[in-house]
Amino acid sequence: MKVLKNWKETWGSLVVILIPFLTSIEYIKNIIDSYKIIWIVILGFFVWAWIQTNKNFKSKNNLEEQIQSLSEKSNVLKSNFDAIPENMIKNLFKYFQLGNSDRITVYRVKDSEWFIPVGRFSDNPNFKKNGRTKYPINEGYIGKCWSNEEVIERGLPNFNKGHTRYLEQVSKKSNISEETLKTLEMKSRSFYCKRLAFNGDEALAVIVIESLNPNFSFNTDELKGYLDGPFGIALVDAIKNNLPIGKEE
Repeated sequence: MKVLKNWKETWGSLVVILIPFLTSIEYIKNIIDSYKIIWIVILGFFVWAWIQTNKNFKSKNNLEEQIQSLSEKSNVLKSNFDAIPENMIKNLFKYFQLGNSDRITVYRVKDSEWFIPVGRFSDNPNFKKNGRTKYPINEGYIGKCWSNEEVIERGLPNFNKGHTRYLEQVSKKSNISEETLKTLEMKSRSFYCKRLAFNGDEALAVIVIESLNPNFSFNTDELKGYLDGPFGIALVDAIKNNLPIGKEE
């Protein structure tokens, strides 16, 4: 059925196969021998069919090459598009003149159960690298922010001057186990977390700015206004269209 449906593309191949077969049949061969002009017609028809088959073969090859090229371009565009949230928070980092003791991370919610990091930036290479691929939605300052829309925390203890005090206090305030806190590369002393919504309606992600310093180097009201403005809208659009979600899949 597929051959009949695509007869315009397949007739040449069919003729090239059938002509040698038919002319090998004795009865048909005798008829053709009786009318020599039929051989000329058959030969012409055979050449025409061969040209059509060859042309169609080249067209398919060209089409496959075009498909491959488009697929490669699509992969490049997708990779660039996936990097947009990270590039945007890098610009945010520079705009507010954050430094080696600071970090920005954006977490997108997946399946109403997990946070997936979709962008992270810090001048400090140790803080810039990704940790876990997903985080429970009800843990940490990101979980607290998801429930309360905004979280501001300052003046946490210095981990290097008192491990126990830091772990106890942060664990209590952020609903995260002390064992998990020990594994974190960055033992932050201040947090600014804000829930981000798509079109001001659909809660989508949380942005976290954290620092080893006990106080922020930026004005939190100015930052909030920045995230509520055109930059924040563009960032949420980029997060919304980040597919696949983050780096987990």
